[in-house]
Amino acid sequence: MNSLVCCFCTQSISGDAAVEIAAPLEDGGVQALWAHGACLGARVHPSIPTLLPSTPERSPVAFLAITEQGLATALRLAEGGPVWCGVDAISERSFEDLSGNLTRFSYSLRGGSSEVVSGAVATIQEHHPGMQVWAECEDGL
Repeated sequence: MNSLVCCFCTQSISGDAAVEIAAPLEDGGVQALWAHGACLGARVHPSIPTLLPSTPERSPVAFLAITEQGLATALRLAEGGPVWCGVDAISERSFEDLSGNLTRFSYSLRGGSSEVVSGAVATIQEHHPGMQVWAECEDGL
């Protein structure tokens, strides 16, 4: 495997300390860049919530996933924190196999209106007061 290089400071990064930055390209591909958490954290405005390990002072985050891919990403990033999803993001059987931090709405969020997604965010905020909620965004919302 090639060694990773921070796109900010150009120093080597060990695999455990690497933060991937994925930038979508016009052709549908993705440009991956790598950074130290501290390097990226130093460049992100403090008002922007992040989950960088170098920024423990940031408030906890709850996730709202709409798609299967979004759910997989949210579960990975949440590190035990709360993750919520719609009924169409995970099958009943898979949901039953998971334990811990996942809550599944009884309705679909995929293709839902902004009012449906806003209502889901409001429910999450009721259950997790003071937490920021990161919601996966679909085209058109």
